[in-house]
Amino acid sequence: MNGSAFLMTAVLLLFVLIVVVAVVSSIKRVPHGRAAVVERLGRFHRVADRPGTVLLLPLFDRVAHWVDMTEQQIEFPPEPVPTKDKHEVVASGTVRLQVADPRAAVYEILDYQTAVQKVTLTTTHNIIGGMTRQDSFSARGSLSRAVGTELNKHATRWGLRVLEVRIEDISPTS
Repeated sequence: MNGSAFLMTAVLLLFVLIVVVAVVSSIKRVPHGRAAVVERLGRFHRVADRPGTVLLLPLFDRVAHWVDMTEQQIEFPPEPVPTKDKHEVVASGTVRLQVADPRAAVYEILDYQTAVQKVTLTTTHNIIGGMTRQDSFSARGSLSRAVGTELNKHATRWGLRVLEVRIEDISPTS
């Protein structure tokens, strides 16, 4: 084999290797319970939210974000909350939610879990702040509904579905 034939063979093998790597890297598997947010040239292109194989355009498309589509539970820890009559109570609870729109969950909010926790705490503070200490102890059910209603206003914009808000405990401070 002369030098030019060897060079041509090496170039051909390198080209085949590049094509194989490009094709293999353009095939992604979306597992059950997850979604892939695909960007084309750095801009949103589509959401691949069904389990299976997704074909990407080599060099143009990339999976920018993987989104967990399963039900999630976000807890907010015991937090001291002032009441209308200048006392404090401690409130804690959980929020169950699920991502409904992966595009919005990625591009409309930086960290939806922290945002949900902050909105829940702020709304709880606002509502309990308008109650007396005694009234707050018996208001868990109505408080949960009111917090859920307020949280839903924000959550739908962020691509989330709030499944349940539960104020688990309202107790006096020690």
